Amino acid sequence: MKALYLYSNKTGLQSKFKKHGKIIKRLSKSFELDSHQTISVDDLLACCRDAKKNGYDAIIVCGGDGTLKDAVNAIAPLKKEERPIIGYIPMGTVNDSGKSFGVKGSIRQALTVIEKQQVYDIDICKANNEYWTFVAAIGQFTDISYIVPRKQKKILGRFAYYNVAVKEVFTKKRINVHIKCDQGEYDFETPFLMCLNGVNVGGFRVNPHNSLFDGKMNIYITPTTIFNGLTNYIFHRNKITVINTKHAEITTSETSSWCLDGEEGMKGNLVLDVLPAHIRVFGQFKNFR
Repeated sequence: MKALYLYSNKTGLQSKFKKHGKIIKRLSKSFELDSHQTISVDDLLACCRDAKKNGYDAIIVCGGDGTLKDAVNAIAPLKKEERPIIGYIPMGTVNDSGKSFGVKGSIRQALTVIEKQQVYDIDICKANNEYWTFVAAIGQFTDISYIVPRKQKKILGRFAYYNVAVKEVFTKKRINVHIKCDQGEYDFETPFLMCLNGVNVGGFRVNPHNSLFDGKMNIYITPTTIFNGLTNYIFHRNKITVINTKHAEITTSETSSWCLDGEEGMKGNLVLDVLPAHIRVFGQFKNFR
């Protein structure tokens, strides 16, 4: 199998840049491998879009959640036969996205998954004209991943996020949301809203029973309790309303941006759809059916 390894020295700790040579050497034992150091997001997008045209069966992207999101957004609009398989090596701060398909956060473990070359067709989601893999969220806490300075993330890792989250716990937040979906229509007030197609959010296992093969996403409606509803995810999960749906139209009073896979997305109302079995990944699923 011919693969293209894509990496950037701007992702994660600078010391990780030295690992790329070892990664390339190891992957070359399992693939007919070429490598390319991307110089910009546009460069990454072009490499992903043109991978099949250039003779590659797979792309192996190395980076954080945002890097994987960029790769998916480059590939998802293509015709099925033009979409390469995606392999993912996490080098970000939290690395929530890959955990949904068995990449747990370790570079070594990710390489083991990729080397096995077990390919799965997984669901992704679309928000208006943008694609996402594990979360679309709005309200309190949801902007933390992209407002924390890169320098702090390099020094403190995920604790840079938690430091900001602690401060936001004590700042009361309420937004009004209307949802029209397969099950009906809902109106509610909430500190934050999460639409999930993944298992982990912010490093926590929020959606443990998620499936990437059922053609549906889970919308979590968080009650307005103390600490902006966070305690519900620890002590009172039965009070959280979860809607399992393949389509949703969301109207919100919130004027800030949506968070899509840890990156700043669009503002305003969203139309969400699940795209069943839309991309192919090198993965590892314990209970694959």
